Amino acid sequence: MRGEAGREMRRYNRSSVLTALYHEGPSSRVELSDATGLSCSVVSRVVTELLSNRVIRTVGAADSRGGRPRILVEVNPDYGSVVGVDVTEDNVQIGLYDFALRQQAVSHFRAPGSLSDLGALSQRIIAGLRSVERAAKTTRGAIIGAGVAVPGPIGVPAGAELATELAGRSGLRIVLGDNRVRSLARAEGWLGAAGKAGRTAVVVLEAEAHVVLIEDRRIEWSGDWGHTTLVYDGRPCRCGARGCAETYIGADGVLERHRQLSGGTPKPGSKAGRRLLTAPHPELARETVGYLGASIAGMTNLLQPERVVLTGWFGRALSERHLDELRENLAERALGPTTIEAGLATAATARIGAAALPICAFLEYGQDPRKVIPLEDGRPAGFPYAVP
Repeated sequence: MRGEAGREMRRYNRSSVLTALYHEGPSSRVELSDATGLSCSVVSRVVTELLSNRVIRTVGAADSRGGRPRILVEVNPDYGSVVGVDVTEDNVQIGLYDFALRQQAVSHFRAPGSLSDLGALSQRIIAGLRSVERAAKTTRGAIIGAGVAVPGPIGVPAGAELATELAGRSGLRIVLGDNRVRSLARAEGWLGAAGKAGRTAVVVLEAEAHVVLIEDRRIEWSGDWGHTTLVYDGRPCRCGARGCAETYIGADGVLERHRQLSGGTPKPGSKAGRRLLTAPHPELARETVGYLGASIAGMTNLLQPERVVLTGWFGRALSERHLDELRENLAERALGPTTIEAGLATAATARIGAAALPICAFLEYGQDPRKVIPLEDGRPAGFPYAVP
């Protein structure tokens, strides 16, 4: 097969083999053939090419039933590094990871006074990039690319502009931007319980409430779940409606409820407010868990996932203390056998999900994206969206 069709077929073959290796771990050529549906001869050619480019490496042999031992290969974690940037309204976190998403270095900076000041924001990210390069004793040329997780207030157009500006300032060929919600969910799909077979609804609870559907580690859909009605004519919401789920299960809504009950509560979004909500008052916790269980049950009855994964800083805080109660609550209301599982127990989840973006591009192309994504007008290009 020649021409464009042949190139696309070879890309598909490389992508299939590399994706299987990345997510399933060390495998033989026969196992890769079974996992991808490709013939053993095609898999062998792809493996030989990836080995010659140092994208994968051999890791010993496994016993076989008769014949020669099966040679195992795996993704080479030392092939290159990726950068994950997590931008919140308070902080900017920059992490450097190897090709297997193992952390090499991390840097933290305060966010600029206004996230709309993209120039100041990009300067701080570049400063953080230099910091992690020094800490890990690596060079800019060893970095495959960067992913940037931006919060809702920045918005899609500004996020795309930020990615483009970072690409120009840093010299990195690949800078991919996405919102924090999807980055949190992506990390759960790659490293957490959402990576299991079947459909998973990742519930992201922070100041707001969102849901992301993941299947086969790919993001299929994401929605602003917090603005579905939970209580008719209930508490007023920032969107102008009343009774939105966010006002009952989002961190800001729960903190406002605490203010009403006790007075003198720290403001929503403040560090003091976050500390309070990691262990809320028992009565408020019981009320919140009840509303959250009812909300999740309604969502699962509609979307029918096999499991729900609870993530985000507020989601993690609730699941650490009330996971059994949430499971009981869901079992009483859900129509199907859906389970609830806790998300990754790390504050770096969004950063990891952002760092996975350039690896997503690598797996999609089946080779180093720096070799196939062209420059724009002779300069590095920022890309606002990545493959899921």
